[in-house]
Amino acid sequence: MLEASPSNLTYVDYAGNWRPIQSQQARKSGPGEIPIIDIAPFVKTETSAEAKAAVVQQVYDACTRVGFLYVKGHGLSQNDMDSLFEEGVKFFDLPEVSCERQEV
Repeated sequence: MLEASPSNLTYVDYAGNWRPIQSQQARKSGPGEIPIIDIAPFVKTETSAEAKAAVVQQVYDACTRVGFLYVKGHGLSQNDMDSLFEEGVKFFDLPEVSCERQEV
């Protein structure tokens, strides 16, 4: 399991090593790097529109440049995340026909 990220926008390589980067570098991420984005501004009740817009831009950059992202600051407990992961494993262990009939 990964430790907490040391900054708001960080990348972790496939070996689990944290590499802090600047925002401009996020747009130039290379292979093997997945951005970690803090979405806490959307969880907290009193957050500026600017802070939320910055998160939206980070998510957009991650999705359009890398295709994947890690999310932190969501407020879920480790137990909740473990349960969600277990349910995902159960789902993908189902026969393909069963997976196709599921509604999201």
